[in-house]
Amino acid sequence: MKRLIQGLDHKLRQDLYVRLLEGSWKNLFLFTLTASFGTCLIFALIYYSTPNSVANAETFIHYFAFSLQSFSTIGYGFFYPQGDFIHILVGIQSIFAIMTIAMVTGITFAKLSRPTAKIRFTKKMVTHPRNGQEMLVFRMSNTRGNDIVSAKISVSALISEKTSEGHETRSIKDLKLIRNQTPFFKLSWMLMHPLNEDSPLFGPNFDKNLLQIVVTITGHDSTYSNTIYDRHTYKTSDILRSHVFRDIMLQDSKGEFY
Repeated sequence: MKRLIQGLDHKLRQDLYVRLLEGSWKNLFLFTLTASFGTCLIFALIYYSTPNSVANAETFIHYFAFSLQSFSTIGYGFFYPQGDFIHILVGIQSIFAIMTIAMVTGITFAKLSRPTAKIRFTKKMVTHPRNGQEMLVFRMSNTRGNDIVSAKISVSALISEKTSEGHETRSIKDLKLIRNQTPFFKLSWMLMHPLNEDSPLFGPNFDKNLLQIVVTITGHDSTYSNTIYDRHTYKTSDILRSHVFRDIMLQDSKGEFY
């Protein structure tokens, strides 16, 4: 049972607030639309099933319109509640509407004010010799184009190993980079890890026990004045041997780069 719970999808184990905060704007809009109209529909059914509950209401559409007006606190005045029970029910619906609007407003503000990184990683990692030494190379770019100050990179490899007792275990090994930090990250950045004797991936068959490589970047966003981070995962199949990335900075006839 414990393994089953641990194996659940990450999104299924998140609470509603986190899922809406980390999800897309489309998901937030659909949630708001579904919750609002679903609530109005439920209350409209109660109004419709109660005789003479709403003045001037004859069809179910009228009852639904009254429920929608009560939820949105519009109150045109043509439809109005009749009877103590319906007045209490309208009050309950209004309180529920206020709570829903407050929650959606809070999540919207949190999504707008939360700094996020717009960093694009290369789909593949490559290996090739550089200055006489074999390197594991990948590249990333700041698609937002703002200044990320004091950016730092952390690269870790998840490796499957066997203990002396024959038990299989997974361990995380840090991969040292030629340069793992930069004073500012605005355009692109090429990262290189030497595949030498000090590397956990040293050897011709380094991907045999390699499960995945996780890249994490942290930095200070100069626009929001806050710390941001991003993460990307590479599988073993994402590593291409003896490949080189094309240059993305070109030089024209005047010697200027573009």
